[in-house]
Amino acid sequence: MINRTQLKPFQVAAVKEISESFINLWRTQNYKLPLIFKSPTGSGKTIMMAEFLLSINDNYQFDDDKCYIWVSFGDDTSYKQSLNKIKAYFGEENSSIFKEKINITEGKLNKNNIFFINWSSIKASNKEGRVLRAETEKTTEGNGLFDDYILNTKAEREIVLIVDEAHTETETGLADDIINIINPRIIIKVTATPKEEPSISDIRRFNAAFVEVYEEDVIESGLIKEHLVIQTQEDIELLQSQHEGLSIDQLLLHLGVKKHQDLKKIYDDNNIDVNPLVMIQLPNDYKEDEDVAVSYKDMILQELSGLGIKPNEIAVWLSGDKEIEKLSHITENNNEINYLLFKVAPATGWDCPRASILVMYREIQSLTFRTQILGRIKRMPFGHHFSNLSELNKGYIYTNYDKESIRLVANGSSKNNAPVYYAKKKDDVQVLKLDGVKKTRTGYNTITPPTTWQKHFFSEMDLFFNTDKSNRLKNETNIKKFIDLNSVDVINSIIVNEC
Repeated sequence: MINRTQLKPFQVAAVKEISESFINLWRTQNYKLPLIFKSPTGSGKTIMMAEFLLSINDNYQFDDDKCYIWVSFGDDTSYKQSLNKIKAYFGEENSSIFKEKINITEGKLNKNNIFFINWSSIKASNKEGRVLRAETEKTTEGNGLFDDYILNTKAEREIVLIVDEAHTETETGLADDIINIINPRIIIKVTATPKEEPSISDIRRFNAAFVEVYEEDVIESGLIKEHLVIQTQEDIELLQSQHEGLSIDQLLLHLGVKKHQDLKKIYDDNNIDVNPLVMIQLPNDYKEDEDVAVSYKDMILQELSGLGIKPNEIAVWLSGDKEIEKLSHITENNNEINYLLFKVAPATGWDCPRASILVMYREIQSLTFRTQILGRIKRMPFGHHFSNLSELNKGYIYTNYDKESIRLVANGSSKNNAPVYYAKKKDDVQVLKLDGVKKTRTGYNTITPPTTWQKHFFSEMDLFFNTDKSNRLKNETNIKKFIDLNSVDVINSIIVNEC
């Protein structure tokens, strides 16, 4: 069982707010009320939800009869990862409350049970895709197995629906049909990037709730990296002159391999048992010819081989080519796999803290930069930053997207966002070095009166500008010799190469 005292302060505060919001919504007696939980990738969303569930179940002031359905997207590994984390957090003594597809034959969910399922098992565009709702799975009551399971449960208790990584949810008639069958009291949507947020009016009227964890707090806690360093198409093109004969696609790979070697050496030199993982994302164009996809994979494997990378260092995670044995322990910090080839599979909800480098190839059909995958390289291996090893506290991205395509990523408020603009000194500008002096506040007496620092500052300004309190017109004339008082506008929104 995970020690609950290991929760970070921001996690404790978030769980408290989720619990309070949940109870406020519950008391309205209404149904299908959304509770949006927005929290950055790597912030420990699953652990915070585990603590929320545990605290709600243990709350002696709130003992209403309820159960939970936890829905994940993608393949079964997605919900299995969440299930395993939450089971570990609850402890072995609570293992009986966790349910999966194999438990549907039990007929219903009991109080405080948590049922984990992959959305595709009950939602698809055709009957074959609805594994638990197909015609062949009809019960004697004429319902699908899943439908019967839900109806039997609802006859005895309320249901809370938890939608993990809710940004991947698609709004379709069939989805509405399933939600109508479940008819949950509350729908908790857990995501780093919600599709929509409730209005202030809905929140005040308890028609919805919104809880947000700020990325700055997560960075400060050490759970995720301090910065993402990105090299775009423009940067790569400038580097091509130093690597004659290499295409941009090849150069991206070479840079990723070199960065892996550099980071691995830092880890080894400091006796830290971590092998940084390089994630290589192939284009995922919807209409892309399969031959193109194969050629990209072959090009990368051939290029890695030419760089001396052995097959046992590489794992592949594609829809038609998934190396299960290699992937089984790839998330462990010291796993021997150095490179992972993928398209979309690990883009959401996949937790691999040693992933530090992303080589991202631009999609042909869509030039939109995909931000979700960046979360895969944000986590820190041990949940804290390394002192005096700043290179290990960063994530590295090499891509043939241009700056304009990723501009929106950089315009966010978080310091974790990838920088896309760089400033450099012009050759004819002389470097000016200034001596730094640091004194404590008590040293120059700004805490208690008299405020000698301010007095000293004003007297020095008077000496410099030849001003005094007795003659305002004279002061203005003298100051204008040094400062253009009519120029008050800042023309540039960002200062780049201006000196």
